[in-house]
This record gives sequence, C-alpha cells and structure tokens, in this order.
Amino acid sequence: MQEGHLPAVGRAQARPRPDAPGRCRRVRHELPHGDKGARLRRGHSHRRGPDPQRLQLTSAMAPTPIDEHLASFAPDQRKALEAVCAVIRAALPAATETISYGMPTFKIDGVAVIGFDGFTRHNSLFPYSRQTQQVFEHDLAGFIRTKGSIHFEATTPFPAALLRRILKARITEINASYPKKNGEFKEFYANGQLKARGRMRDEARVGRWVHFTREGTQRPSVT
Repeated sequence: MQEGHLPAVGRAQARPRPDAPGRCRRVRHELPHGDKGARLRRGHSHRRGPDPQRLQLTSAMAPTPIDEHLASFAPDQRKALEAVCAVIRAALPAATETISYGMPTFKIDGVAVIGFDGFTRHNSLFPYSRQTQQVFEHDLAGFIRTKGSIHFEATTPFPAALLRRILKARITEINASYPKKNGEFKEFYANGQLKARGRMRDEARVGRWVHFTREGTQRPSVT
C-alpha cells in the first residue's frame, strides 16, 4: 500500500480462496438417512410429548402431602405411622392421598375411606364410620376407642391384617351408601378404583353412566 493511501471505509475486503494457506475449511458430514439421534445432536428439533415412564417415575419419587406430614414425627413414631401408611397404599392403590382436618387421609373419588395420625402418647386410626367399629367390636376389644377413632401405641404399627379387613369393610360400606337422595350413584372395586358413576331415579339408571376397569381404564359409555 502506498504511503498516504488508506483503505476506503466500508469497502469489502477480498475473501481468501478456500484453498488459501491458513484457511480452515468447514467439512460437511453427511448423516445417514434415518439417523435421528445424529440429527437431534445437530440441532434438528423433533418435538415430542413428555415421556410417560419418566413422569410416572418422577411422580413416584415426589413426596406426597402425607409423606411431608409424617416427616415431622420422631423416628420411632414416624416408622410406626409409615408402616400403617404402606398397608393402606398397597390396599388402595387408586386412592388420593391428602391432608383432611389436619390428618393424613385416603380418599377414593372424593370419598374419605380412612385417616390416621400421631399424637403425643398414641397414634390413631379414623375410619370415618361408627359402623366399622361395631363390625369389628371383638377384634378391637384390646384398643382404646372413641366414637370416631381407634388408638394404638405410638411406636407400634397397627396390625396389618386387621387394617386390611377394616379397609375392605369400608369399601363395602361406601358402596352400600349409594344411591344418595339426590340420585348420585358410585360403586368401587375392593382396591378403591371407581367402578361406575351415574345417576338413578326411581331405582332406574338415568343419563350418562361411566364405567371403569379394575385398573382404571374407562369402558365405553353406557346410557
């Protein structure tokens, strides 16, 4: 460049040839047809919905309101309450876990089946039913009871076999409580899964009814 001559501002500079020394040539790698994984790595977006298995695993790992409630107890009492909770979960896999009236409660389609909680000197079951206590009068003879609760030792789990029988009796009792005066009807399987829902009038089915399998799959609608 001659002295006194400056390059024009904004003038396009000459581009080096592809084979010029020091030039880094971009090599295009062809992807085999159908190599979806490689295409995803290169930024080709393939949108998918959420992975059901991953969602199920995440849901199973997430603490429930009941888990969080039980975490506040001392280890020995928490262990006894968790044992009770495990029996109920196994017997009623379709139930919803919630905190109702300040205590852990299992509900099926909005209907409370049983509750339980820990106190300073004892734990308690709440069957939400006086009839249940009457049915198991002999089996519960060794337990302190009130009108709505069954007490058991703070650090000793409630007998699992008896608890399963109480849960089964509660499902039977709940089924027998339908239809309601307003015609509402529900029926549940022994595992707590809703079996049928609809309305009745003059002892006859009316309107749209919904039926489910024991696993929770909805059957074709019945009118």
